[in-house]
Amino acid sequence: MKRIVILTKLVFNAFFPWVDPVKKQSARFELIRGGALLFNIQVYNNLLWWHEDALYKKMWSNFPMANDKVHERRFNLFNLAKLAKGLKGDSAECGVFRGAGSHIILSALSSEGNNHHIFDSFEGLSVPEQEDLVNDNELPKWEKGDLSEGESVVKNNLSLFSERIKFYKGWIPTRYCEISDKTFCLVHIDVDLYQPTKDTLMFFYPRLVTGGLIICDDYGSKTCPGATKAMDEFFEDKPESVIHLTSGTGFIVKS
Repeated sequence: MKRIVILTKLVFNAFFPWVDPVKKQSARFELIRGGALLFNIQVYNNLLWWHEDALYKKMWSNFPMANDKVHERRFNLFNLAKLAKGLKGDSAECGVFRGAGSHIILSALSSEGNNHHIFDSFEGLSVPEQEDLVNDNELPKWEKGDLSEGESVVKNNLSLFSERIKFYKGWIPTRYCEISDKTFCLVHIDVDLYQPTKDTLMFFYPRLVTGGLIICDDYGSKTCPGATKAMDEFFEDKPESVIHLTSGTGFIVKS
């Protein structure tokens, strides 16, 4: 009976025209959120500034494959990358897919300064291993070749920054040795699987400047348990703690 009373009140506040606008908005949100929870989906309150951030929207509109959606994880990457602005060292993205992450990083960092290094097989994922197995039949399972995108597509999407980018086609970590003399202010890891995530951390962490960031796109994803395990294992004996954002992003700031 109590639930019926609450539901009736929400419907009344959500749709009757003379209801206070703040109550109307709140009631509509609670109705939508309650319905979404029936399908185990979380709905965020839209009374937050990030949904309409003008600087982010301007940046994202310059990406050739952009849409109008303000994607939470991309928004977080944009703001995290700003923390590295002004630091010495290059930036890197390991696992580029269609180039959205690199576009965001390069837009957030100063247009002057050092290079951005992109590592990708451009053949999709390598073979998932034991650490990457998902123990949930309702979740998708990765297979070799998933998330494949051609190098030409990525180069076209990032043509705005072509003078600042160096591409390294090949399986991770085979070409890391070519930049062993570099230091880095920001490294974005988006390789989904355990071993390439671990290999990337082992290479880049010692080369990360103080105040620099390592950002793992897949850290909080249930479909990428290997990436989570690799981050947790690697930083278990390090002074930095992995900060887990609600978007699924995990990152550290080098101390």
